Amino acid sequence: MVKKVVLPPKKKKDLEGFEEAIDLITGEKTTTVEQKKDQLEDYQIYDYLLKENERLKKVDDLFSTKLKILEKYDQIETLIKEQQDSMAMCREELIATLNVKNSNYMLSMDEFFRKVVK
Repeated sequence: MVKKVVLPPKKKKDLEGFEEAIDLITGEKTTTVEQKKDQLEDYQIYDYLLKENERLKKVDDLFSTKLKILEKYDQIETLIKEQQDSMAMCREELIATLNVKNSNYMLSMDEFFRKVVK
């Protein structure tokens, strides 16, 4: 059975290196509770490093591959122009549809303004 001993920091420094000798004398293996905290911190650091490694691989992929493709085959301005043309055409169609004299929109707006004015 493992006996857990909590040592103050000063005593821990004094006994550093003698743990094995103490284990031989007592016949039991002594460990400290702080060891589990250290293991948890080590795991958190390891996990962080793995995630950071993945993030850096993605950044490297972006700069080494995707940006070169964008520089060589730039389509942004063409796509923006197409979207602007599409939006202008949709806006014109919408205004033409809404400006019909007896459309549902005009009737609803007429009713709304009559209620507000009362």
